[in-house]
Amino acid sequence: MNVLITGHSSGIGAGLTKVLLANGCDVLGISRGRWTETHPNLYQETVDLQNESEVISALSNLVHKKLKKPNLIFLNAGVLGPIASLQNTKNEELQYVMQINVWINKVILDWFLEHNLSPEQIITISSGAAIRGNFGWSSYALSKSTLNMLTQLYAHEFKKSHLLALAPGYVDTKMQSVLRTKSSSDFPSLEALHQAHGTSRMPSPETLAHKIIENLAKFKKLKSGSYFDLRTIKS
Repeated sequence: MNVLITGHSSGIGAGLTKVLLANGCDVLGISRGRWTETHPNLYQETVDLQNESEVISALSNLVHKKLKKPNLIFLNAGVLGPIASLQNTKNEELQYVMQINVWINKVILDWFLEHNLSPEQIITISSGAAIRGNFGWSSYALSKSTLNMLTQLYAHEFKKSHLLALAPGYVDTKMQSVLRTKSSSDFPSLEALHQAHGTSRMPSPETLAHKIIENLAKFKKLKSGSYFDLRTIKS
């Protein structure tokens, strides 16, 4: 199986890359960084995810030149943005987060439509922040809620693919490390996150990747374009 992963070099993307390579899959990675290990089944392109032409070129190199048509896509690359009130979040900060978390995914999906390619399954990595509207999440919550709708809308256009916006829950990544530096007295919704650190409620990216991959068939039973919280599936 050929799997395209954006943001494959760190966090959830790195966990997915490691597990999928171990399972014998070919991984096509697009990221700001590079997977540090060498592997014969890993094909990767380093790009600036704000640069649409770089992303399009990377897709062409991976899919056409390497002749690797993806069966599965994880649109995982994302940034947190500032944890601040919406009033104190600048428009340029919102625009940057939206470009990385939403609009570059549109560029990728449009490229597949334009080339008449229909992966069996497309999973966008969403977040519970998309539906909770907790104080302080501002740009991140706005971007992930927009990503949910983007996924739902593209489900109409990818008639031969199954799309899902997947909220993975807490994962022990660099993003979580940044969030732990923020005070829960200033942003009360962070209290649960602080308490989850170091427990089974905040698994490693690799552990989470195993859970995602084990449930790929179950995801396809959901309506295409749906939003789904992975935490509703008990380990």
